[in-house]
Amino acid sequence: MRFVLERVTRTLESSTRRFELDIPAFRVDRGEVIALVGDSGSGKTAMMELLALAAAPDEGGRFVLTGDEEVDIAGLWRHARLKDLAAARSRQLGFVAQTGGLLEFLTVRENVALAQDVAGRHDRHRVERLVRTLGIDGVLDERPARLSIGQRQRTAILRALAHRPAFVIADEPTSALDPGTAREVIDLLLETASGEGAGILVSTHNVALMAHAGVETVHVVPAPGASHWVSRVERRR
Repeated sequence: MRFVLERVTRTLESSTRRFELDIPAFRVDRGEVIALVGDSGSGKTAMMELLALAAAPDEGGRFVLTGDEEVDIAGLWRHARLKDLAAARSRQLGFVAQTGGLLEFLTVRENVALAQDVAGRHDRHRVERLVRTLGIDGVLDERPARLSIGQRQRTAILRALAHRPAFVIADEPTSALDPGTAREVIDLLLETASGEGAGILVSTHNVALMAHAGVETVHVVPAPGASHWVSRVERRR
């Protein structure tokens, strides 16, 4: 299975600023681990939201998820086929939002169970192992409001991995963690890639941590000569 983006853009506008993310070509396969790096405001989150099927690209370009059959992600957005997008998202992707993205009215245990329910993949032993690795066994029956920032982030990582997704999209997954836990989380993601064949895409400021783990980095860089703010990200295979 592979993500393929060609000539894709995403434009964001406010009353004071116009921003465009330009993606000439970006491909990533299952089993690969990629870190997206760049300055704050460069467009990393905009890219991660595209890959997580949480935001629509502009018109034009090719955006597909290939596997046994090809899913035209750009076409699903263009024709507002939101149920099909939700189905692809829930079965194939695990998303760690920068803010955690947990459902506040559910406990940690219930947040994780919901991800497995929607995907139709229940595995109690897997959840127990991940809980021990992430060190959140003492808060399973707590709601997000009672968790620390680090506990919320670790719960989001647990939820993203619980249903064995084909790809894990993690936006700054270690930003709220201490250095030791951050290394453990990256090791867990690497294990998920090598042991389960999942593709891992992480955005981060921590270039040193990625280098230490041997993770390939792709830079989001400003595009020269534009009349408004443009960032470009590219990875050809």
